[in-house]
Amino acid sequence: MGVLSHNNIRFDGIQNMRYWINHLQSVHINDTYTISEFETFVRFPNGTFRKRNDNFFDDRVMALIWALFILESDLCQQYFEIVDFDMQHKPMSIKDNGMWEKIEEFYELKELNKLATIVPRILNPANDPVYPSLGITNKDLEQADKYEADLHELLSMGYEFF
Repeated sequence: MGVLSHNNIRFDGIQNMRYWINHLQSVHINDTYTISEFETFVRFPNGTFRKRNDNFFDDRVMALIWALFILESDLCQQYFEIVDFDMQHKPMSIKDNGMWEKIEEFYELKELNKLATIVPRILNPANDPVYPSLGITNKDLEQADKYEADLHELLSMGYEFF
């Protein structure tokens, strides 16, 4: 399972994301880190989209692109029952086909339309685990120095300073 990404598929994914975010305005982004990545996610003269340069990140934007890719009609039909299509032949209404496990303690599941979204249920944002299997909280992420962690990991692998 995964996404085989090349320029054509990536472009399709970006157009799909722009459709759901810009045209329909059915996806609302509240994460400041993702919004800041969108500010540096640009289209280059050759038509490709990516981070402006190596000083910036595009991981969250690309994750959003691939998450929304499930709403491409051909792919969506494999995992959901599409009840109705819009004028662009995109799923306007989908129905659970019993394939997905729903853990309601983590998400509030709502209908897919312009007003409703699938949102994380946040009880205590600072202390709830963002990555439950790793025990990492929002507070841990805000306080983490990723470069320091990378340095310790490289040193533990045997790398040395010159």
